Amino acid sequence: MILRIALAAVLFLHGIVHVIGFLVPWQLMTNPEFEYTTSAAWGTLELGDGGTRLVGLVMLALAVAFAVAALGVLRRASWALSLTVGVTLVSLAACILQSPAAILGVALDLVILAVAGLSRLRAATLQPTIAR
Repeated sequence: MILRIALAAVLFLHGIVHVIGFLVPWQLMTNPEFEYTTSAAWGTLELGDGGTRLVGLVMLALAVAFAVAALGVLRRASWALSLTVGVTLVSLAACILQSPAAILGVALDLVILAVAGLSRLRAATLQPTIAR
């Protein structure tokens, strides 16, 4: 139960941090550690203002999706693990686009995916086999 609560908290907090990935590209907030830029992926891509704002909208959607995933984890919903993996994969791509500023998000996404993989493996090994 404690691990489930901890995972839900990490998902929820990760979602809150994604709000910064929306506010800065939309120039609704300034942050010295996450400066507005139209270049992405360590400066290898130029997105322009419109592309940067689009990534910001994705970040806002991810904030909501992580909150829903956290709620699903807390409630032990059957869809929670699948949603968590899907949201985290999109988050990983979005954080890569916003790197180097979002490099900690990349690392956290990789940790979440590893935990989700271990959870899926654990669930598969604990499932009783059905005799045919």
